[in-house]
Amino acid sequence: MSYLDQLEEVIRQLDVPDGIRAEEIPDIGMYMDQVTTFMENRLARQKRYPEDAVLTKTMINNYTKNRLLPPPENKKYSREHVLFLIMIYYMKSFLSIGDIRTLLTPLQEHFEADGDRLPIDEVYEQGRALNALQVPEMKEHLLERIASARAGAVGAEGAEQDYLEKLFFISAISMDVYMKKQLIEHMIDDMRREQEGETEVKKTRKGRRPKEREKSE
Repeated sequence: MSYLDQLEEVIRQLDVPDGIRAEEIPDIGMYMDQVTTFMENRLARQKRYPEDAVLTKTMINNYTKNRLLPPPENKKYSREHVLFLIMIYYMKSFLSIGDIRTLLTPLQEHFEADGDRLPIDEVYEQGRALNALQVPEMKEHLLERIASARAGAVGAEGAEQDYLEKLFFISAISMDVYMKKQLIEHMIDDMRREQEGETEVKKTRKGRRPKEREKSE
């Protein structure tokens, strides 16, 4: 059995990462140590290397400092805080801190707002459900790329064939990742411009004198 034959079997067994459902997160305030332990226990299987840390205190502090994560309440982190941390965990592998902040800012504003608030746990679960629906199509796409890699290495033999098949397959899916990342960055740049425009409007309204506001109204 060739390496690509083995890879085909791996692809057929792929599924949505065994993540964390919102209902599995304790609905009580957790201290930082409890949060890092919870995340490590639940997401350890998704680490590339055993020595890697899923989440550390330094990471949490940096996320809060860079406004990716809302501040804790009395040093305790709610279920919503943990949901933010899970989303950041997956996004940070391909997005910058600034891009993640732009993407999550609207959710944070709802989290911190008084009155009606966007149900973050429902948004999170809907995202998980949509991801699961994509798995069959993604598997089919990967199997097609394997077929293309085999075709590209026709004529080669032995170790050379094995290497070329790996090279062509990785190149194909790398281009797919690259193009999707370009699209994501384009969308986030648009979101950032929209947010900056809204901020400027708010500053302008806040800076106007009361008589000017009354006159315009």
